[in-house]
Amino acid sequence: MNKIFILKIMRKPVLSFLFALLFYSGLSAQYESAIKSAIINLDFYEEEICATANRFKQNPREVMAVVFPEMIRYNLVKDFFETSALELIYANLGSREVDFSIGIFQMKPSFIEKLEDIIIQNPAVFSEYLFVAKYDVSDEQSVRHERLRRLKSSKWQILYAFTFYAVADACFWAEDFCTPQERTAFYAAAYNLGFDAKISSIRNWAPVKAFPYGRKFDGVQLSYAQLAVDYYDKYFTTISCPGVLSSTP
Repeated sequence: MNKIFILKIMRKPVLSFLFALLFYSGLSAQYESAIKSAIINLDFYEEEICATANRFKQNPREVMAVVFPEMIRYNLVKDFFETSALELIYANLGSREVDFSIGIFQMKPSFIEKLEDIIIQNPAVFSEYLFVAKYDVSDEQSVRHERLRRLKSSKWQILYAFTFYAVADACFWAEDFCTPQERTAFYAAAYNLGFDAKISSIRNWAPVKAFPYGRKFDGVQLSYAQLAVDYYDKYFTTISCPGVLSSTP
């Protein structure tokens, strides 16, 4: 069962809310700059986000909330990592040999491979998303090259984000979410930890403050899921998507 929930998004001032988050979390100026840049960057993709939301009749507010923390991470690390060598290894040997985050929503090749597998195995459920798993080439090395090309495209990253949300709806249809925020937190934790993880592991991961540098980092960090909910509650309102209908959870 694939349950889709659509909410009407209203435009409001947003950056004024930023400093409330920074106050309660005690984040540094580096985080402040990265969060502000992430909000501005997502606003830049408003047209593509809204077009994709309308195409799949999905809720852009929830989808963008789930991936928003990765936009922050992208702004923190984009100037420090060169992926060319990793891309070459992946294209030749696959994600079992090397796996790495790439693009505005920091998606890994293995993540896309899992989405593609689920779509291929359930064509009736994901009929609108079959194109995501299709390639004009047949040999595996060429497919990997094309997958990397897509991952570097902001348009494809947005498509993948909405695809993930559709897969999450189908995978977690039996979960009882009382509010959109609760669903957003769970889906965000699944996106961050791995949507193929056990339900209990995803729920346990949601409150863990390990973003953006992981559990071993000895410093102030946030819960990925909580940051996603903060975006849902406060920051999405600079994006307006005409034609997106409202619905209750």
